Amino acid sequence: MPLNLSHHFALASAAVSAILFSFPVQAQIAGDGTLGTQVNGNLTAPCTGICAITNGTTRGSNLFHSFRQFSLPNGDVAAFITDPAIQNVIVRVTGVGQPFISNINGTIATFDPAFNLAPRNFFLLNPNGIVFGPNAGFFVGGSFLASTAERMLFQNGTVFDTRDQTVAPLLTVSVPIGLQFGQTPGEIQSRMRIGAGFNSSFTDIALVGGNVTLDKSTILVPGRGVELAGVGENGTVGLQLNGNRLSLSFASDTPRWDISLTNGSIVSAGTTEGNGEVVMTGRNITLSSSSVFTGILAGIDNAATNQAGDIAIDATGSLQLTQGSNIANLVDGNAIGQGGNVRISATNIRVFDTSTIQASTFGNGNAGNVRVTSNTIAMDNGEIGSQVFSTGKGQGGDVTVQAGSITLINGASISANTLGNGNAGNVQVTANTIALDGTTPAGASGIGNLVGSTGRGSGGNITIETDSLNVTNGAGISASTLGNGNAGNVRVVARTIALDGTASNGLSTGGISNQVIGPTSIGRGGDITIETGSLAMTNGARIAAGTLGNGDAGNVQINANTITLDGTTPSGQGTSITSQVEPRGIGRGGNITIQTDSLALANSAVVSAGTFGEGDGGNVRVTANTITLDGAALNGQGASGIGSQVGLTGIGSGGDVIVETGSLSVTNGAGISAGVFGRGNAGNLWVTAKTIVLDGTTSNGQFVSGIGSQVAPTGIGRGGNVNIQANSLTVMNGAVVSSSALGNGSAGNLDITAQNIQLDRGGITALAVSGDGANINLNVGKLLLMRRGSQISTTAGNDQFGGNGGNITINSPRGFIVGVKGENSDITANAFTGSGGRVNITTQGIYGLQFRPRLTEFSDITASSTFGVSGVVAINTLGIDPSRGLQPLPVSLVDPSNRIDQKCRVGSGFRRSSFTVTGRGGLPENPLDPLQSGEGVASWVEVGTDNPQISSLTQNPKSKIQSPKFPALLIEADSLIVDKDGNIQLVASRAIAESISSWYLPTCASVEDRDR
Repeated sequence: MPLNLSHHFALASAAVSAILFSFPVQAQIAGDGTLGTQVNGNLTAPCTGICAITNGTTRGSNLFHSFRQFSLPNGDVAAFITDPAIQNVIVRVTGVGQPFISNINGTIATFDPAFNLAPRNFFLLNPNGIVFGPNAGFFVGGSFLASTAERMLFQNGTVFDTRDQTVAPLLTVSVPIGLQFGQTPGEIQSRMRIGAGFNSSFTDIALVGGNVTLDKSTILVPGRGVELAGVGENGTVGLQLNGNRLSLSFASDTPRWDISLTNGSIVSAGTTEGNGEVVMTGRNITLSSSSVFTGILAGIDNAATNQAGDIAIDATGSLQLTQGSNIANLVDGNAIGQGGNVRISATNIRVFDTSTIQASTFGNGNAGNVRVTSNTIAMDNGEIGSQVFSTGKGQGGDVTVQAGSITLINGASISANTLGNGNAGNVQVTANTIALDGTTPAGASGIGNLVGSTGRGSGGNITIETDSLNVTNGAGISASTLGNGNAGNVRVVARTIALDGTASNGLSTGGISNQVIGPTSIGRGGDITIETGSLAMTNGARIAAGTLGNGDAGNVQINANTITLDGTTPSGQGTSITSQVEPRGIGRGGNITIQTDSLALANSAVVSAGTFGEGDGGNVRVTANTITLDGAALNGQGASGIGSQVGLTGIGSGGDVIVETGSLSVTNGAGISAGVFGRGNAGNLWVTAKTIVLDGTTSNGQFVSGIGSQVAPTGIGRGGNVNIQANSLTVMNGAVVSSSALGNGSAGNLDITAQNIQLDRGGITALAVSGDGANINLNVGKLLLMRRGSQISTTAGNDQFGGNGGNITINSPRGFIVGVKGENSDITANAFTGSGGRVNITTQGIYGLQFRPRLTEFSDITASSTFGVSGVVAINTLGIDPSRGLQPLPVSLVDPSNRIDQKCRVGSGFRRSSFTVTGRGGLPENPLDPLQSGEGVASWVEVGTDNPQISSLTQNPKSKIQSPKFPALLIEADSLIVDKDGNIQLVASRAIAESISSWYLPTCASVEDRDR
């Protein structure tokens, strides 16, 4: 049904009336003699200036015209006179070749018989090509379509053909349903600057050609639709007409050609009432310093129910935006209404040079969603996003990006933010590979969700699913809040994740973060969840959840097969996984939970939860089959480790650290720790493992390997307890298990349960300088071995502060405690001015260590006080004491003949036995003394062979001699070993056993038994 467009034509009618009488004459329009078309009353004569076009062929509501050529120079007017019943004016150009390209730089208008502007849908078909000049204009009232198709299709197979005028298909025609292109579609070029409602009047506009180019062109269609389509050889395009609204449709196999917008071209369908749509369909679509826009504009027609139309771009080839180009669906400043969506599909997408694809709101209304689908997306300092700007009041839209590969460099971003009053949308990115790299002064490359400093709303969530994620050179993934609202969550699911390094400016560290950033921020930080096969972090990369404002930090949860953290930034900041209350932050730190098969930290890398502001730190829990912590970088600010702390500026309790693993290796100064440097209690440490090895220090000796809880000299608070459960614990080469309070507070206790504990130049120590010493409790299943100056000690006080020594309890009812007397390995519970602690030992046996009232150069067990009362040492040895029940040897000589068994007489039927005394062979005089080397020498004496029975045995070759049955050989033990199951065995050395067996002879009793 025709629309009443009188309000559009008030000014336009006057303009056209002036046009009819003012333009010079140029011959550019000529009929071809078919369909009865007359131009100024002539069928074929060319027309110049004002061309009144009449007659034609009418079928139903369709009016058909046919021209040999159809061009309008600047100022010319083609005035189509139509009956009131006409809805569609359909024009074809039948001339063939470049001379017959339509050059439209004048005005096309539709009138009724009284020369009033009449709203009609207008269709122009010229297969040769169409060029619109900067002064082209259209006063048609309805939709305007210009196409280089060869024919128009109607229902029932009816065709309106530009190439074969002999076909007479127009007997029964309804509305057009499609366009059919030829082998070589002509191009459409536009430099026109048209705006419906001020220098043109139409509803929708469609340019459908081969290649479609807009150069310095402006097409404004407020509240209506703009369609640009590039169609390839023999392609077919569907047409849908609903009154004076026009739309196109494309089959999936329709061949496409290119569309380009250059030199500041603008295509816009924005309006105060909404509904305007922009659709672009082609092969390669390029925007260079150009814009495509729709949305809600401010005006008296605004209403909250107004809905902006969408932007839809479909390219079978590439979509490229360069030189600040924009594709935007906006709710404008001061406007009221709901923003529309942006939908883009292309094989390849390039967004460069600050170009953007966005759906945002500056006004009072929600932003639309952005959805981008492509095989490859490459962005260089470009943006895909949705924002609520600072003047906006409404919800941000969601951003969904799906691609085979995504590359963002030099500050490029995919984001959903709120800077105004409203929640940000969500960001979902799905791709086979994602690479984020680099920064600019304006920011880092990345995927983000932000509540800005002026924002009043919650941030959206970020979800990333990919096969491979690489974040390098300061790029990042971030969900944060600087304003008044909670940050969103970050979830990353990937087969491999690599986070590497610092930006070239050294100011931005690549990684994944979720933070409450500004000191004026009010809101909770979001959680970070990572699920991956492999997580590799290097050169200062970080995964961080924190709060610098007023709100709790989010949690960090990582599930991975392997996790590796290595290296530092140029300034020495280690690679890290953290959740922290930052300085000036008020809130609780989040928890860190890591589950992995293998965790390796090296060169100052850390996993840490802490508080440097006002609030408790979060907990750290690590579950892994193997954990390796190693070393400090040369420029590192600390050693590698897992820990929690109350920082120097922190006020609050530190979180607990829980480590569960099969194998734990801590080397070269690395550690597991809980510390207090500010005001608050340290968290507790819980370490459970099958094997634990703590080994060494950093090369400069600044850090020692270990597991420990500490109250630093600046700290005010209680140290946390250290709890270790292991099958085997080895502490060596300066490493320690420790609990210390060097500041104002008490140290935590040490509780260790293990089958075997080996200290080799290692220590288990507790130190408190201003209070009572901490307790050390060791539950040892089989062996506690102390070598080369190892220490088990608890110490309290110094020359300025008092304090009673802590207690040491070693409970090994089925095991042994072994040291070496001269290696100065000590068990001490000492104090300075207070009472010494108590040492309680229960064991099967103690070897090499001895109670002494004061420390000596030997291996000691002490409980002393420098200026106070000594403590107590209680040793309960459950095994047999070798020194008990020893009888003094007689000093008087006895008659040997009285002590010889008569069974050992000469001629007892076997070779004579002998007994030789060689001295004590290194055995100590006292069982408590250590073994010493020594040699006994005795002269060998051969016993004569005067027994005839023995002679006969050797001389009779037929005599049958049976090998004697020797009794079990008893050899005195001279060594102690631990077998593979951890059992302790007393054995003889192999050399002694073999040498004894070589000369051992049976006893007289065994010979007698054989004779029986």
